[in-house]
Amino acid sequence: MSYLEKGLTEAIEPLVKWAHPKAHLNLWFAINAAGNVSKGRLGRLAAGISRALGLTRRMWNEDEDDEEEDIIDFDEDKSTDTGRNEYSGAPLGLYESALELVQSGFHPSTSKNLREKIKCIIEQAIKTYVEKYRVPLRESLDAFVVPGS
Repeated sequence: MSYLEKGLTEAIEPLVKWAHPKAHLNLWFAINAAGNVSKGRLGRLAAGISRALGLTRRMWNEDEDDEEEDIIDFDEDKSTDTGRNEYSGAPLGLYESALELVQSGFHPSTSKNLREKIKCIIEQAIKTYVEKYRVPLRESLDAFVVPGS
């Protein structure tokens, strides 16, 4: 079996095997890994925390002689994006919405909405593996560093 087949099988198998006892857990991990959901959530959280702690640079107007601070409209600031619908609070991303459906107890065999999302996730995984082939390294790690104490 080639590395491409092996990596693709490992990525897709948990998304289609729903009958075993730990299917919800495996499905959650597979969706999280495919969409880097936790990494995205941490990124949004870190941006908010760094802003709250005053670690981000302020915008100063260099044209003014009295050096007044610019007013930043946070509604238009892209760094404050929560990844959620402004009105319903539902996740905007495919992976995050599928992950929250699994966390809420929905199962692909009974939820058409979740099943359709998983179908799209599988299609994207196949497309990514074919177009941007990378050899999966089982022992490799990702890290996310938050500035501060």
